[in-house]
Amino acid sequence: MWCILLCFVLAALLTAGMVYTRNYEKEFVAGLDKKKHGLKWFYPLSLFLLLETPLRKYMEKKEKQQEILSLLYVSEDKELIQILYWCKKLSLCLLVISLFTGISFVTEIGKSGTNLLKENGYFLRQEKGEGEEYVDIEVSASEQEKEIISVIIPERTYTQEEAKIALKEAEKYVKAHYLGENESNEMVIKNLNLMESIPNSLITISWQIIDGSCLAYNGEIEYTAIPKDGEIVNLMATLSYEEQEREVAFRVHIHSKCEFTEQEWREAVITAIEEAGEENSSEEKYTLPKQILDKKVSYKENIESNAMTFLGIGIVVAIVIWVFYDKNLNDKRKKHDEQMLMDYPDLVNKFTLLLGAGMTAGGAWEKIAKEYLQKKKKGKVNTRYAYEEWCLTWYEMQNGITEVTALEHFGKRIQLLPYLKFGSLLSQNLKKGSKGLLELLEYEALDAFEDRKQMTKRLAEEASTKLLAPMMIMLGLVMVIIMVPAMMAL
Repeated sequence: MWCILLCFVLAALLTAGMVYTRNYEKEFVAGLDKKKHGLKWFYPLSLFLLLETPLRKYMEKKEKQQEILSLLYVSEDKELIQILYWCKKLSLCLLVISLFTGISFVTEIGKSGTNLLKENGYFLRQEKGEGEEYVDIEVSASEQEKEIISVIIPERTYTQEEAKIALKEAEKYVKAHYLGENESNEMVIKNLNLMESIPNSLITISWQIIDGSCLAYNGEIEYTAIPKDGEIVNLMATLSYEEQEREVAFRVHIHSKCEFTEQEWREAVITAIEEAGEENSSEEKYTLPKQILDKKVSYKENIESNAMTFLGIGIVVAIVIWVFYDKNLNDKRKKHDEQMLMDYPDLVNKFTLLLGAGMTAGGAWEKIAKEYLQKKKKGKVNTRYAYEEWCLTWYEMQNGITEVTALEHFGKRIQLLPYLKFGSLLSQNLKKGSKGLLELLEYEALDAFEDRKQMTKRLAEEASTKLLAPMMIMLGLVMVIIMVPAMMAL
């Protein structure tokens, strides 16, 4: 019940939060691209948590994330990009918690609606042909005497007209089972199994105690009435079927035993419940025994619930997503740097050729930027981070920033050694004059191409290393395919 309450509280909090914040930044959320922001319906709540709660301060402390996002989204608003990044992250966590809360709630409700054990200690049998049912129950006589028992609820048997069981078979059954859990009739220390009927039969049994005062007609032993040396009891079982009867005599020696081991108690419980299921098998109710080994017992159905498991998994998954979501951002940063380094030789070479053709540094910079923008507009090239930074520097020059300052910004913004060197080389030569600049750039272009060769080799080696694990798995599968038929043929 408390699991249902917990799921209900979580669901209520999420629902209330989404209803309360449904109009928060409504226009902003409505203007977002659905393809890029598939969880837009969580965004109002996520934005409220990010902007109106202490979570904002936590977000602003993540300077490394801000730095990576500014590199990946060069020409976009840094604050907006960061908010959208955190909004995606938080919305994904909310979605996971919502899904697992729903699964947990449905699981628990489904379990609670399938209780087979009724309040008065009985089960409703399946009708004929519907098969048996299985249920786990907790049997408790005290705090120390608790057992979880698996009970089979048999289906209803046929009516008297359909039943055909011989008295001789019933006599064999009684002789085999009347001792219950006792090993012999000379050492009876546990209740006898004085059944009133035969399983799957309409034969009834009546018992007569010829002599003895410590045994009841239902087979229970009154331990306080047993003499010190035990008591010999003679029994007579009358088996009746329609108008036929058969009498069977028994002689047992009952001994005193008031204490029972844990194993004996468990065995007694199992036997008593099985016997209760065998008795009155044609009746609709399967009534459990009220006493076992002269002790009053109570019952409670032991239902295994996976609801808390699902809820716990959902919370753990949400925490894992929250913690490791930034790893994807770090991977993007790594790919960003690799792409920047791969494009560096091309940029330097193009810039050098244009300078060699007689263009100024600013004119060469503008021509490379416009050429990239035109190709990107026509869909001939995808986004290249190096060219995006190149275009941003050109925009700065267009907005009145001096070429020297814009070039210094170019190197510092990218934070990669080759670009820092390139920006510094250009800014210093523009300050002193462009004499010797072309020669320096030619040397830089040669070094850049050499560095790209080395980088290409390194990436190829990393790729081959990553392929090693799949190759080992394939080798193992091939060995299994070869060895298994060979072993089976031996």
